[in-house]
Amino acid sequence: MPIPAIACTSPRSRTAGPALPGVVPLILADLAITLITVVPYVVYLSVTESSPRRATLGKRWSGLVVADVDGGAARAGQVWLRNVVKALPWQLAHLGVSRAILEVQTPLAMTLTVLSLVLAGACMAPALVGGRGLHDRVAGTRVERVGPADRADAPGTGTDR
Repeated sequence: MPIPAIACTSPRSRTAGPALPGVVPLILADLAITLITVVPYVVYLSVTESSPRRATLGKRWSGLVVADVDGGAARAGQVWLRNVVKALPWQLAHLGVSRAILEVQTPLAMTLTVLSLVLAGACMAPALVGGRGLHDRVAGTRVERVGPADRADAPGTGTDR
């Protein structure tokens, strides 16, 4: 599938030669990038974390599960919300960096990129010190460690399913 060209009026585009045929609006390119990168990531996280095992492969191998704030299984809606909020910084970074590369909407590009870094920090930093990140607080979830008895599918136990 060819990558769509983006219409822009930056100094670079004026000196680069004639405009490329098949130019699409920036919003369609944003949508394509989202559908190709962010959506599959959110779907994978949400499907695995709302499954009976309540964890992605990495969480399973680390002995972690996604739970609600009381320690029970999180509802599917909570897990989807958790992962949409967690992916938001990544999506904002895509939007900001693509605009910076194309030299269009430069103030918006800078704003989106800085906002993505702030949100990423709000999601990660609390988790690094044992707290709940922004995504867990918004969704009413937490990640907790499960005991060895609950980790029958851990690598090396010989009971992988």
